[in-house]
Amino acid sequence: MSRLVILSAVQRIAVLGAGHVGPVIARLALDAGFDVAIAASGSPENLELITQVVMPGVEARWAADAVAAADMV
Repeated sequence: MSRLVILSAVQRIAVLGAGHVGPVIARLALDAGFDVAIAASGSPENLELITQVVMPGVEARWAADAVAAADMV
């Protein structure tokens, strides 16, 4: 199976970690047209400000919920 076929099946991406790399990956995935959820060790409420400022359009979720709803983690 080609990479193009695999990526066309991916619509929702979960990013685990909101340190230095996670927000960059989330933003790049969002800019590429994917629906993106991000999770960290704390509650989604703790990520709300960072998602609104640094990653508008990225949804903060609990890790288990983000992974369960994702096509790619």
